[in-house]
Amino acid sequence: HYGHIGITNPLNEKRLMKYLAEIEKVRKNVGIRVFSGVEIDILKDGTLPLSREKLQALDVVVASVHVGLTMPEDEMTKLVCMAMENYPIHILGHPLDRILNVREPLSLRLDDVFDTARKNSVFLEINAAPQRMDLSGTEIKSARDKKCLFALSSDAHDVRGFEAYHYGVLSARRGWLEKKDILNCWTLKKIERTIEKKK
Repeated sequence: HYGHIGITNPLNEKRLMKYLAEIEKVRKNVGIRVFSGVEIDILKDGTLPLSREKLQALDVVVASVHVGLTMPEDEMTKLVCMAMENYPIHILGHPLDRILNVREPLSLRLDDVFDTARKNSVFLEINAAPQRMDLSGTEIKSARDKKCLFALSSDAHDVRGFEAYHYGVLSARRGWLEKKDILNCWTLKKIERTIEKKK
């Protein structure tokens, strides 16, 4: 995580550079493709706290709202859409930012968010964490009808969190998704080609 919110020991620019160097070392020593990436905050004015140039040094950028959660619908919709239009974002993280029985979802015009995501080739995260389940099956189906694409995520903060992944698969099925709709189901070459287009 990169940003000012104290979630999972967030990266700053100095630590980000060390992280990228470490990823490069790992790539040279293992026989699997390792992607670099961050989850980054969408700020209250629709900007991200890292330059476009530095974002492009990463393989995958997940942008999420973590601040200003009670903004009115027009403002929240505008800032989320602005971020997707102006930055090399690959995935919009937990689009509604809800926490079940704890926090209400963001006030968003989802039709506008889905349209902007499609036009800017931004994948919508299906967040499988049991406390989130964001997006819901109904919302996934609405986004699919607008030709949006998706990325499944466990939102794991440690290895135990990976156990939640199957909840995301169930949500995708509720939204009538097929393999062609989900980034995780694609071949490695297709994933690499797709994320490279944001550079």
